[in-house]
Amino acid sequence: MELFAAVFVACWVALVTPQLMHADITEHRLPNRIVMPGWGIAAIGLVTAWLLDGTFPAAALVCGLVAFAIAFLGALTGWLGMGDVKLLFPLGVGLGLLAIEAALLAALVAIISGGIVAAVTLIRHRRRGTKIPFGPFLLLGYWAGYFA
Repeated sequence: MELFAAVFVACWVALVTPQLMHADITEHRLPNRIVMPGWGIAAIGLVTAWLLDGTFPAAALVCGLVAFAIAFLGALTGWLGMGDVKLLFPLGVGLGLLAIEAALLAALVAIISGGIVAAVTLIRHRRRGTKIPFGPFLLLGYWAGYFA
């Protein structure tokens, strides 16, 4: 049952969401000690779904890897931090266990909400280069996709 595995990942995301949002807003970073256990949680979710369903949830793994790869390219351009990149793998796997549409909705919500805040910040401060923590928007997107 991929749903059971998705709920397992969601429990971890629920546990770390407040900590990650606070850390990113106040320190502009997503600490590895909070983010990296999510990789193990995602792996356990994949294996659990595999054992319960009898088929490997390849779409969920691909979803996590694609999210990670796109975010890594964003980090190379300076648009995202590496904490965001590392967070996206477990978020992508968790949503991929639900439905690819959930992951696509999450991406859309994160990009649009983060973009609106970035535009408002640019207009208010009239200077480029202002850093905006993107982790809260990734988590907002995750929860939008999860509950959709």
